[in-house]
Amino acid sequence: MQEKNLKKQGSYPYFQIVNGELIPFLDEMLLELSENKLRVEKVKSILSDALLRVPYEHNPEWYSKLCKLYPDTRRRGRIKKKPRTVIKRANIISVLKSMIYKGETWSKYADYLLGIAKNKKDMTDKYNKIIKFNNQF
Repeated sequence: MQEKNLKKQGSYPYFQIVNGELIPFLDEMLLELSENKLRVEKVKSILSDALLRVPYEHNPEWYSKLCKLYPDTRRRGRIKKKPRTVIKRANIISVLKSMIYKGETWSKYADYLLGIAKNKKDMTDKYNKIIKFNNQF
């Protein structure tokens, strides 16, 4: 019980309360993450009969950057070309839903996600100011 009180008081390092202005942008990020996923297709090579794996859909850029911030440190038998990460898509979706519907989260990824949402909000505000200024004439 006392641990829960400490979390509410802010001594818990990952506790975040979400600013209500950021919720539409977090919702946009949730939709973007739900709809876009890395998908590859095998295509026959021009030079040989081999099949190449070619991506035709990509992860959102902010999600790819987040994954690069948390690499997996486990040792594996053979070296893989693609980077491994400790982040799971379902966890990020859960954190985004918690921030949208509850207005708070205890995730260590919250700072990064709120930073991206704030950046999107700032860009939208700048764009709206430009449009408003141009429509005056």
